[in-house]
Amino acid sequence: MHQHTSSLMDIHGKPKFGYFDQAVTSLGVEQFEYLNEMDKPVSKLRKHFSFKQFQFISLVSSEWVIGIALADIRYVGSGFCYLYNVKTNELQEYSWLKPLGIGYQLASSPFCGEAWYRVQTLKFKLVSSMVCGISY
Repeated sequence: MHQHTSSLMDIHGKPKFGYFDQAVTSLGVEQFEYLNEMDKPVSKLRKHFSFKQFQFISLVSSEWVIGIALADIRYVGSGFCYLYNVKTNELQEYSWLKPLGIGYQLASSPFCGEAWYRVQTLKFKLVSSMVCGISY
Protein backbone atom coordinates (compact mmCIF):
# COMPACT_ATOMS: atom_id res chain seq x y z
CA MET A 1 0.00 0.00 0.00
CA HIS A 2 1.34 3.42 -0.95
CA GLN A 3 1.17 6.22 1.58
CA HIS A 4 1.99 9.91 1.81
CA THR A 5 3.99 11.04 4.82
CA SER A 6 6.16 13.97 5.76
CA SER A 7 8.08 12.10 8.50
CA LEU A 8 9.51 8.60 8.76
CA MET A 9 8.51 8.44 12.46
CA ASP A 10 4.99 8.09 13.82
CA ILE A 11 3.72 9.94 16.91
CA HIS A 12 5.02 7.11 19.15
CA GLY A 13 8.59 7.38 17.85
CA LYS A 14 8.38 4.21 15.77
CA PRO A 15 9.51 4.10 12.12
CA LYS A 16 6.93 3.95 9.33
CA PHE A 17 7.56 1.22 6.77
CA GLY A 18 6.23 0.82 3.24
CA TYR A 19 6.12 2.61 -0.07
CA PHE A 20 5.62 6.37 -0.13
CA ASP A 21 3.91 8.31 -2.92
CA GLN A 22 6.33 11.22 -2.55
CA ALA A 23 9.74 11.79 -1.06
CA VAL A 24 9.74 12.02 2.73
CA THR A 25 10.70 15.54 3.82
CA SER A 26 11.85 14.72 7.36
CA LEU A 27 13.50 11.75 9.03
CA GLY A 28 11.70 12.63 12.27
CA VAL A 29 14.85 12.09 14.32
CA GLU A 30 13.46 14.15 17.20
CA GLN A 31 10.52 11.73 17.55
CA PHE A 32 12.58 8.54 17.17
CA GLU A 33 12.51 6.35 20.27
CA TYR A 34 16.11 5.13 20.50
CA LEU A 35 16.48 2.21 22.89
CA ASN A 36 19.50 0.44 24.36
CA GLU A 37 20.21 -3.29 24.43
CA MET A 38 17.76 -3.72 27.34
CA ASP A 39 14.93 -1.86 25.56
CA LYS A 40 15.35 1.20 27.78
CA PRO A 41 15.53 4.74 26.36
CA VAL A 42 19.10 5.95 25.83
CA SER A 43 20.41 9.24 27.16
CA LYS A 44 20.18 12.39 25.05
CA LEU A 45 23.98 12.36 24.74
CA ARG A 46 24.05 8.79 23.40
CA LYS A 47 21.21 9.55 21.00
CA HIS A 48 23.08 12.63 19.76
CA PHE A 49 26.33 10.76 19.12
CA SER A 50 24.58 7.78 17.52
CA PHE A 51 22.94 9.84 14.78
CA LYS A 52 24.98 10.03 11.55
CA GLN A 53 24.20 12.21 8.55
CA PHE A 54 25.41 12.39 4.94
CA GLN A 55 24.61 14.79 2.10
CA PHE A 56 25.80 14.47 -1.47
CA ILE A 57 25.43 16.38 -4.72
CA SER A 58 26.72 15.53 -8.17
CA LEU A 59 27.05 17.60 -11.30
CA VAL A 60 27.48 16.01 -14.72
CA SER A 61 28.33 17.67 -18.03
CA SER A 62 29.93 16.51 -21.25
CA GLU A 63 33.36 17.47 -19.86
CA TRP A 64 33.08 17.02 -16.08
CA VAL A 65 31.64 14.77 -13.39
CA ILE A 66 31.78 16.50 -10.01
CA GLY A 67 30.80 14.97 -6.69
CA ILE A 68 30.71 16.81 -3.38
CA ALA A 69 29.77 15.11 -0.12
CA LEU A 70 29.47 16.24 3.48
CA ALA A 71 29.22 13.77 6.34
CA ASP A 72 28.66 14.26 10.06
CA ILE A 73 29.43 11.26 12.25
CA ARG A 74 29.23 13.49 15.35
CA TYR A 75 32.84 12.99 16.44
CA VAL A 76 34.19 14.31 13.18
CA GLY A 77 32.89 15.94 10.02
CA SER A 78 34.14 14.83 6.65
CA GLY A 79 34.03 16.67 3.36
CA PHE A 80 35.23 15.44 0.02
CA CYS A 81 35.16 16.50 -3.57
CA TYR A 82 35.83 14.52 -6.74
CA LEU A 83 36.53 16.21 -10.07
CA TYR A 84 36.64 13.90 -13.06
CA ASN A 85 37.59 15.31 -16.46
CA VAL A 86 35.82 13.09 -19.00
CA LYS A 87 37.93 14.24 -21.96
CA THR A 88 41.34 13.72 -20.32
CA ASN A 89 40.29 10.81 -18.08
CA GLU A 90 41.86 12.59 -15.08
CA LEU A 91 40.50 12.38 -11.54
CA GLN A 92 41.27 14.88 -8.80
CA GLU A 93 40.27 14.00 -5.24
CA TYR A 94 40.17 16.24 -2.18
CA SER A 95 39.10 15.36 1.35
CA TRP A 96 39.04 17.10 4.72
CA LEU A 97 38.23 16.26 8.34
CA LYS A 98 36.82 18.61 11.00
CA PRO A 99 36.48 17.77 14.71
CA LEU A 100 33.21 17.88 16.68
CA GLY A 101 31.03 20.05 14.47
CA ILE A 102 33.53 22.86 14.06
CA GLY A 103 33.53 24.41 10.59
CA TYR A 104 30.62 22.49 9.10
CA GLN A 105 26.85 22.10 9.31
CA LEU A 106 24.38 19.73 7.68
CA ALA A 107 20.72 20.44 6.96
CA SER A 108 18.07 18.48 8.82
CA SER A 109 16.12 17.89 5.59
CA PRO A 110 17.17 17.47 1.95
CA PHE A 111 14.16 19.61 0.99
CA CYS A 112 14.70 22.62 3.20
CA GLY A 113 17.91 23.90 4.65
CA GLU A 114 21.54 24.61 4.20
CA ALA A 115 24.59 22.40 4.54
CA TRP A 116 28.10 23.83 4.42
CA TYR A 117 31.71 22.88 5.01
CA ARG A 118 34.53 25.41 5.36
CA VAL A 119 38.17 24.65 4.49
CA GLN A 120 40.44 27.66 5.02
CA THR A 121 39.17 30.18 2.41
CA LEU A 122 37.00 27.65 0.55
CA LYS A 123 33.37 27.04 1.55
CA PHE A 124 31.12 24.34 0.07
CA LYS A 125 27.47 25.26 0.49
CA LEU A 126 24.49 23.07 -0.45
CA VAL A 127 21.16 24.91 -0.28
CA SER A 128 17.72 23.43 -0.77
CA SER A 129 14.46 25.35 -0.66
CA MET A 130 12.05 22.97 -2.41
CA VAL A 131 9.50 22.78 0.42
CA CYS A 132 10.19 25.45 3.01
CA GLY A 133 9.45 28.45 0.79
CA ILE A 134 12.90 29.99 0.96
CA SER A 135 14.19 31.61 -2.19
CA TYR A 136 17.84 32.35 -2.85
